[in-house]
Amino acid sequence: GRVILPHLRWRGIDRLDALVVTHLDSDHSGGVVSLLRAMPGTPVITSIDPVHPMLRQAGAVQRCAAGDASDYGELRLTALHPTAADYAARRSTNAMSCVLLLEFRGFRVLLTGDIPAREEGLMVARGAIGKLTLMSAPHHGSKHSSSAALLAAAPAAEVLVQAGYRNRFGHPDPSVLTRYAQAGIPVARSDWGGALQWRMKAGAQPLVTRSAARESMRRYWFNRSGAPQPAHAGEAAAYGWGDEPADPVDSADALTAPASMRPERDEPPRSNDN
Repeated sequence: GRVILPHLRWRGIDRLDALVVTHLDSDHSGGVVSLLRAMPGTPVITSIDPVHPMLRQAGAVQRCAAGDASDYGELRLTALHPTAADYAARRSTNAMSCVLLLEFRGFRVLLTGDIPAREEGLMVARGAIGKLTLMSAPHHGSKHSSSAALLAAAPAAEVLVQAGYRNRFGHPDPSVLTRYAQAGIPVARSDWGGALQWRMKAGAQPLVTRSAARESMRRYWFNRSGAPQPAHAGEAAAYGWGDEPADPVDSADALTAPASMRPERDEPPRSNDN
């Protein structure tokens, strides 16, 4: 209620056509109660039990089930996961993440929740997903997701990693960044760029632009004196500051965020067991 609702009000949005709650984990369902309290009767698409107390003020609650599709004007939402069998098996909350394919005027966006690699494989086996304009990295870039099978079945022009700055899980995992780099998929990170926004304009020459809050809302006190200096050889090569061959992970990271937005490298590497 302290972030999403004020942002919607700032944008002049006082009603929602639908609210998607991917699964029960608090970092995906937090704020639902206050949002529905402010906008009672909002339809919900979710894998959460429709009688859950957090959905008490929701309108119609639609189960997110693979194969189901909903149209909102020219926008089509198609559920790719979970299946009816998943509901019967009562899997973990991450495994029950509602995965949605959004299609609008030729643009295709895949929202993946916290789906693990096993479920990624099962989803891919049910049918190819195809080229994407944008994909959210499953489970915030956890080493247990973003499998090679998913990246091959759903080649994206760009991937979004939603992760907190210096989060305790170490998301995104370096091995995941390596896979995206090897697949030639640029990575945009909220821990470096803050709130990220994509604008997609259809037409004879479709246009996709991305903005980052830490760039567009930069204040003078964020600037650092002197020219940015590379933290290591891979970063230097990615920015053209040297002739050293760029490491795939380092170059993918460095190309995503300017040095002034990058986390300080004053902490030892952290393990990612989440």
